[in-house]
Amino acid sequence: MSTMSDHPAQLHRDEPPPIAKQREIVLSAEAATTAALGEQWRQVADLLDELVSDYDDHLESGVDEPARAGARQHLQQVMDAFDVVGASARRNAEVLEDIAAEITIAQARMTSIWNEYEAARAPVHSSIATGLVDRRYTARAAREVWYPLDGAVGAAAARLRPIGSGADHASDSVIPLTRH
Repeated sequence: MSTMSDHPAQLHRDEPPPIAKQREIVLSAEAATTAALGEQWRQVADLLDELVSDYDDHLESGVDEPARAGARQHLQQVMDAFDVVGASARRNAEVLEDIAAEITIAQARMTSIWNEYEAARAPVHSSIATGLVDRRYTARAAREVWYPLDGAVGAAAARLRPIGSGADHASDSVIPLTRH
């Protein structure tokens, strides 16, 4: 049996937290920060593309052939490394932009479910009926928001690349979901 954590990817699928806790965690996810991190990765990729282009232009202009051949061999290794790092940065930008959109959608959906939950709970006066409403909306929030966001975060973490790596490596450390 798992223990409850405050991060969707670390919860056992059969045991979602109560709707209030789900709401707290989902609404604390920082879509804007995630999108800003994606934009920073995109800027790194764009800068590297520009550097590769500038180096290439420099090699083609005004350098005599023997010097150009030696410099080209050395700079080709540098440009190849820039291409690998740029591809990783561009991939991370896309992943972070995707997860920012998923967070925004999840937050809107959670807010809607929460409003319906509060409306359903307001006229209820018995603890048994309150418990039924709580369970119903906890299950609904888990099904419609918690688990889909959990899956999106897990998929995003698996798609992130360490800089310079051609292979995918799972890491959720760059996705700013608040952990309590």
